Amino acid sequence: MSGREHGRLSRWLRARTARDWATLAGAAPTLGRGETSRSLRDEARLLQRSLRDFLRATSPRSQVAQETLGALDLPDGTDWRWRPTLMAARTWRLGLASPESGRRLGQEMRIWHDGGANAPLILRQVANTGAIDLAPFGVVLESFGFGGSYVSLTFDLPPQAAQGLTRSHILRIETQIGAEAAGQGLMARLNITHGPNTDAVILPMQAPGAGATEVQVTEFDLSSLPLNETQISKLWLDVMLDHPRMNAVRLRDLIVSRHHRAAL
Repeated sequence: MSGREHGRLSRWLRARTARDWATLAGAAPTLGRGETSRSLRDEARLLQRSLRDFLRATSPRSQVAQETLGALDLPDGTDWRWRPTLMAARTWRLGLASPESGRRLGQEMRIWHDGGANAPLILRQVANTGAIDLAPFGVVLESFGFGGSYVSLTFDLPPQAAQGLTRSHILRIETQIGAEAAGQGLMARLNITHGPNTDAVILPMQAPGAGATEVQVTEFDLSSLPLNETQISKLWLDVMLDHPRMNAVRLRDLIVSRHHRAAL
């Protein structure tokens, strides 16, 4: 089958699927509340999620974010680069007040904290409009007398991060972080699962000044980790705030990449 014929068949199948769902929507009042209705609703949710992901990935802002990511001047030998989806496209519109620890935000990020129930935290996705912003969106975490010891924004790295990863790699993160108040302690923790084991490396990050935005690079040298390179299966990154009492911290951009260590 030629590419043109395949394209026509794909369009026909999508058009037929749309007509089928339109017919089901018209027949909805007759479906009742039985198993058939529940099964169709489950199918519709899966389709809705896929369509939403497609619209996000193909939005003009998301495409610009991917273009800027590909044009970044990264170290020689960079073989993988990534920016979270929530930095490239609108993921949620409403702020989250008192999010419970472990709450997932989109497909890639969770928030963890030890502030208990009803922790005085607000998490929002916001549009970046600064002259130096390369990512269309960022994340703001506001704390109001938070009584816990930490808040962590955890990003699940995609499977490509683990493919071909070796101890000769350096995993590099470039962040753009601003804060309302000075002195906010920041750390980055890289976690790698290989076989039954998980190893982690924690590195300090520079705290931005009051009202300032800090662009910085943090590099994780994997040579010191006892990794089983043939069984690396999962990586995730924690951006951790130490005792965030009264502050508003804005993560304007996060770029993760990897490159081989220079030969000595």
